[in-house]
Amino acid sequence: MNVPPYISRNVTPANVTEVIPITPKAGIVNVTKPELEKPKVEIPTPVPQLPVTIEKPIAIKFNFWPWIVLAIVILLFFAILLLAKREEKKKPNLEKYVKKARKEGFSDTEIRTKLIESGWPENIVDEVLKK
Repeated sequence: MNVPPYISRNVTPANVTEVIPITPKAGIVNVTKPELEKPKVEIPTPVPQLPVTIEKPIAIKFNFWPWIVLAIVILLFFAILLLAKREEKKKPNLEKYVKKARKEGFSDTEIRTKLIESGWPENIVDEVLKK
C-alpha cells in the first residue's frame, strides 16, 4: 500500500484534524525546548619552549690611535715644511745683510758671531757665508 508522504502510517484519515506534510528534508520536528549548549572552552596547553640563544652582534671596534698618530705625523711634516719655507724666504735678506756687512769691512767671523747671537741657526749662517 502506497501512502502519500503527508499521511503518517500510524494515523488513520478519520482521526486526523490537520495534515502536516512530512518530507524527507523536514524530518521529525522536536517540540521540546532544547537546552543551550555550553561553549567549550579549550585551555591552551603550554608549548614546549626550545632553548633560544641570542647572538650579540659583532661589534667592530674602531681603533683611533693609528689615525691620531698618522695625523700628528702629517702635521709635523707640514710644520717642518712651513718652517723651511720661512727660512728660505729669510735667506735672501740674510744674503743682502752679509754682502752689505762685507762691503762695510766686517770679517766673516764678526758677521757669523753677530748673526748667531741674534738667533740665526749656525748651519744657515755658514751656508750664506760660503757664497
